[in-house]
Amino acid sequence: MRIDKNSTYFMEVLLVDSTNNRVEGKNVYYKIYKSETNSLVEEGQLEDMGNGLYRKEYVFSQVGQFRIEYLLPEGWTDKVETVIVTESQTVLSDMRDMIKRILGLSQENYILVPLEYNRFLQLTKGRIKIYDTASDCISEINEKNSYYIEAEYDNEGKLIKYKVVREL
Repeated sequence: MRIDKNSTYFMEVLLVDSTNNRVEGKNVYYKIYKSETNSLVEEGQLEDMGNGLYRKEYVFSQVGQFRIEYLLPEGWTDKVETVIVTESQTVLSDMRDMIKRILGLSQENYILVPLEYNRFLQLTKGRIKIYDTASDCISEINEKNSYYIEAEYDNEGKLIKYKVVREL
């Protein structure tokens, strides 16, 4: 099971006997371990919800892989499940956008316009416009980000300063 960090997870066990009847009134316990360190995070008892269902709500506040051990009453076999907790989709979306910007700055789907040069034909100012796809770049539509660029040179024509500032 894969869930987002800080979202509610329902630990659930359904107890049925050998004749497929649901069993109420038993004690069902759980232990949650952080898999990487095999350290106990929490333990407790599931609530008897009736009709053989036992449940407990839990909010995972850490990212990682967790093991939940369900300790069932005598006569039943204990159960284990794995839960993988990841950053929320909002954080992942922000990371995805950042990666796209990095890719754009590493020679993929960008345009330099308008460019300004000094009297020695050295680039002094311009803009980098980044696009998600090659077709957007070719058509110059759906600009994802833009950056202002500025370069300074010494009296011998050597580059001494190069600045890139995000605009969007």
